[in-house]
Amino acid sequence: MAMAAGLGEQSRMGLLVTKKFGPRIRLCKVLTDMPVKTDKYQPFGVSEFCRTCEVCAEKCPSQSIPYGPPTESGKNISNQSGPLKWYNDHERCFNYWASIRTDCSQCIRVCPFNKPLSKIHDLSRFMIRFKWPLVNKVLVQLDSILGYHSTYPASVFWNELNRYRKN
Repeated sequence: MAMAAGLGEQSRMGLLVTKKFGPRIRLCKVLTDMPVKTDKYQPFGVSEFCRTCEVCAEKCPSQSIPYGPPTESGKNISNQSGPLKWYNDHERCFNYWASIRTDCSQCIRVCPFNKPLSKIHDLSRFMIRFKWPLVNKVLVQLDSILGYHSTYPASVFWNELNRYRKN
């Protein structure tokens, strides 16, 4: 529903990725009979980028996120097979969460769309919209070289975001 409403695109890790906030969002529904203007699906390169990237699959401690192209069949009963997409092993993910007694969010932390707003990251997001596989590969390699495939405290992200907003 969120994709149909034009809010973002589905990613390899199974989360909606938005243009502005990447995978760092929470969704909810509001039911109303009020007349509203409708939006439509607006892809901006996430799916094509995820075909190249696979960083969330590499860094997933429970190995719940699949490698390779999207498929039409889910991994287990927790998936509803049918649409062409990446099916995560949610049961394995949940078991990992239970074993560490908290949520993990490693996939969100290492996702290239989880970058603070800045001129260089804005340029990268702009280039992703062209859906060029070679450029996507270069951006993933740059992410690794610059240390973005490792996690960092949330406070670092928010401090950088606040600094960008002030400029």
